[in-house]
Amino acid sequence: MSTLEAHGIDRVFGIPGGPISPFVDATLDSAVELVACQHETMATYAASGYARATGRVGVVCVTSGPGALSALTGLAAARLDELPLLLLVGEPATTSRGRAPVQDGSEHGLDLGSVTASLAKRTVLVERSWSIPMQISAALDMAKRRPAGPVVVRLPVDVARAACRPCSVDLVSAPEAAEIPPGIGAEIARAIRQAKRPAILLGGRAYRSGVAGVVRRLAERTACPVATDLEAKGLFPETHQLSLGVFGVGGTGRAESYFASGLDFLLVVGARLDDTMTGGFSESLRPAAGRVFQLDFAPDWLGRSYAFDRLICADIGRVLEAAFVESTPCLTSAEPLTPLRAERTRDLGAAPHDPRLVPAILQRLLPKDTVFVADIGNHLLFAAQGMVFDEPGRFHASLGLGGMGSGMGTAIGMALGLPDVQVVSICGDGGLLMYGGEIATCAKLGLNLVFAVFNDGQWGMVEHGSQRVYGRSHDWRLPPTDITGYARALGAAAVRVETHADLSILQHGWQQRRPLVLDIPVAATVHAENPRDATLNFKSS
Repeated sequence: MSTLEAHGIDRVFGIPGGPISPFVDATLDSAVELVACQHETMATYAASGYARATGRVGVVCVTSGPGALSALTGLAAARLDELPLLLLVGEPATTSRGRAPVQDGSEHGLDLGSVTASLAKRTVLVERSWSIPMQISAALDMAKRRPAGPVVVRLPVDVARAACRPCSVDLVSAPEAAEIPPGIGAEIARAIRQAKRPAILLGGRAYRSGVAGVVRRLAERTACPVATDLEAKGLFPETHQLSLGVFGVGGTGRAESYFASGLDFLLVVGARLDDTMTGGFSESLRPAAGRVFQLDFAPDWLGRSYAFDRLICADIGRVLEAAFVESTPCLTSAEPLTPLRAERTRDLGAAPHDPRLVPAILQRLLPKDTVFVADIGNHLLFAAQGMVFDEPGRFHASLGLGGMGSGMGTAIGMALGLPDVQVVSICGDGGLLMYGGEIATCAKLGLNLVFAVFNDGQWGMVEHGSQRVYGRSHDWRLPPTDITGYARALGAAAVRVETHADLSILQHGWQQRRPLVLDIPVAATVHAENPRDATLNFKSS
């Protein structure tokens, strides 16, 4: 426990159980707060949200067997979203290994080492109590090392209970590569300068590299338009005259139109370029007469989705700074772009509401520094397309794995990590029915978290996607649910938003020390533009 404290860990998320009980008991004598959740998946998502908010490693503790297995979805999401996470798993005593103890995680039972091998950066079984400080320190360091990700430490109950001499660990992290390829800044600057229609595309790793300032300076000096993927939304100001907005899922088509109209140089910076972002790996990212450079701080994303002209593995910030230094002011006027603007004038009419209008209205009513966390579903697309951000870190979603419930759990962690900022979870009624029990966690903690529930009475994304691709669908309507009654039973305040006046409760933010659930009836027939549908429209050969 002292090792966690020394690394600045002040909260641990999880659910208790026998094998993890030595750790849980030790929190009673520690400054580390134990946040008990209702489900291990949500505990892991909440820890990931806490990591997003604080920059520190999110820590989760779970018991053996079903506890560890229930945490796997959140573990996989942290790996794909590149979030630093430490998962502590209690296990049966080493003396019972191979003798069929209940919930055995060893190679004789569930073999958690193999189960988590592809989901975590490293999995460690601690077999000596005196090694715990070093193993925890090394795990925290590994979790933060770029690209960040989860590490699993398995603690047998007898090892965790054994006496351990206090130990101070000084661990110097492996240095990040500081060198950049000679002349790369000049090469990028020259490619932008010689292009008639250049663009920069920023992704999640650009956001995690903190390059907002240098990107803006480079774009303004060279008059180069900038797009982002959804992970990097707001990294370049979306109301800027050079902004193309979001490319791919969550976008409005503005960037795609620009790319398809004579693009002759593209600099891709830290973008995952998966099928959702690229519309099923569309060739719009490969200009017919032009070049594409891809820059990333790690090699795993380079050249995996497209055969580009130049692959650059180096520190993103240093390369962009070098490109800025080598660039020259553009002497010709850039093609004028109409600045993006959210819909700011319209109010809600009578329910059911147009879901395309709701996100901008929420953004208008809430404080400017509000953080929005979207769950997975049509509401994510409506929010991404309807909200406009001029700074990074105001819009979040777990896009690597894309699990329902992820936005709600992430919002809980972010609300704890940002106590002076209003946090809003944008979710659907389907996700709420899956993981809404965590509203009780928020009520117990006194969190002023707002849940904006887009209630269309169905699994809308599944319904609309099935109809578009197959022309038919199962009946995906959800069981009739009194969402406000459900929320109040769990300790939240709740309002059903029938008219615009019902949103007046948000006029100055939500001030009460308990969660607020907004049940917002939305029209089930309004479709969201979803580029992922293109990945399903394949034809057999």
